[in-house]
Amino acid sequence: MLYEKAFLLIRDKRNYRGVIQLDPDKVLVTRFFQDQPVILVVTCNGHLTESVMGYSLNVAGRLNHRLLVAYVNTMPFLWEGGFRSRRFALAVKDNFSIMQERSQKRGIIVNHIKESGNIGRVVSRLCRIVKKIEFIIVDDGVSVEKVVSRACVPVFNVDKLVKAKP
Repeated sequence: MLYEKAFLLIRDKRNYRGVIQLDPDKVLVTRFFQDQPVILVVTCNGHLTESVMGYSLNVAGRLNHRLLVAYVNTMPFLWEGGFRSRRFALAVKDNFSIMQERSQKRGIIVNHIKESGNIGRVVSRLCRIVKKIEFIIVDDGVSVEKVVSRACVPVFNVDKLVKAKP
């Protein structure tokens, strides 16, 4: 349900303001999305690593930005009877629930979107649709070169920054 609302908020250009609801009866956060910049977090796995999750939440909290997590299925058309797609959807659901719990404690708005295909094309499409993307945070396992070649904003790889610290 939240995925559908996040997807509608992104696609509907006339009506960027909206309400985030986790329960159908309880409204948790009401914000005008048009004024708040976006940090795009991209992963090709069904889950974000702990370092990327923590870093993106810290940066979003400090800069007063909202997060858009893009879960990209890079192999959607493999014939295995839908097993990989179902497993990907379950992993996304579990991971996003963890991300949502952490973000609610800090008062950060987090949306997610499930896409399939080439990571570079997905990033390019999201940069055209969502106009207020400030920068992109790339998870481990995502080719930074593919994202940089299609992105119109700065791209950061958090795992490389974490490993470089002494």
